[in-house]
Amino acid sequence: MKTRVQQLTLKDLARLYGTTVGDLPEICKKMVSEGRFKYRTISQEEHDNIILGILKKIELSDFTLVGPLEKWKWEKGWKENLHDFISTNYDLKALIPKYIKSFRPIRLDGKHVIPLDADFELNYPTAFLSWVFSKYLKEVDSIYEFGCGTGFNLILLAQMFPKKKLCGLDWIPASKKIIDLMAKKYNYSLKSRAFNMLKPDHSFRITKNSAIINVDSIEQLGTNFKPFADFVIKSSPAIVIDVNHFNELYDPNTLLDYLALKFEHKRGYANGYLTYLRQLESQNKIKIIKVHRSHVGTLYHDGFSYIVWKPL
Repeated sequence: MKTRVQQLTLKDLARLYGTTVGDLPEICKKMVSEGRFKYRTISQEEHDNIILGILKKIELSDFTLVGPLEKWKWEKGWKENLHDFISTNYDLKALIPKYIKSFRPIRLDGKHVIPLDADFELNYPTAFLSWVFSKYLKEVDSIYEFGCGTGFNLILLAQMFPKKKLCGLDWIPASKKIIDLMAKKYNYSLKSRAFNMLKPDHSFRITKNSAIINVDSIEQLGTNFKPFADFVIKSSPAIVIDVNHFNELYDPNTLLDYLALKFEHKRGYANGYLTYLRQLESQNKIKIIKVHRSHVGTLYHDGFSYIVWKPL
């Protein structure tokens, strides 16, 4: 298996996003023209070593299950980002989550490849979310991100939609402090609120004509996602965007998808979320606008699939 250098084209991005080239925003075109999505294919030896490493990780690692048991990890991580944000005189780059790495293998179209740009793992979600946000959030007045973490997605939203009201919600105190500092230092139309998605506060109300977004936060609810989904329905947003991996979209008859399912089961990630939404749709409680699997992910699983829906 010979290696070769390739790069994602605009046609590739459109296919991975589930749209057309003409629908892509300028940032996607700019990144492609600058060669930000270059990668190389891997040799047979690299492939075997990667698969072996994943199998060992799944079988031998003593993972902490997602949910309350992992709260300490997020407290530690967001405190580090808060410290870096302050110590760098409020440099927004200090808010890049530290789980974003350089040059590690990623999943692409059912295979592993090696990024050749150090910021590939940052550039891809930036371009992807720019498209998702421009596609579905233009008409709303306010946007609420639940599980906002360091607020990095809110930076993108504030820059894209300076006139919209934004709110970042997370259960970690350091996250709220970051959002408040970000709003003050950059004059963003941005507020923060402490919120535990595992135990939704039903006294909290969103404003009319609002959107709710969740980026890689549904997975952290494990099997306890129904209370939050029901909270969202009662909140009556104009639109909901869930960006995550959804186990229903994997094909267990392919090697990488089978390993992804095994990994997600070991971690205790949300299982059955899309199935639950489809049940709600069959009961005429919600309308699912689009479900799309994006065949891109990190070493162990995909992470940029999305569901767009709204309560009825």
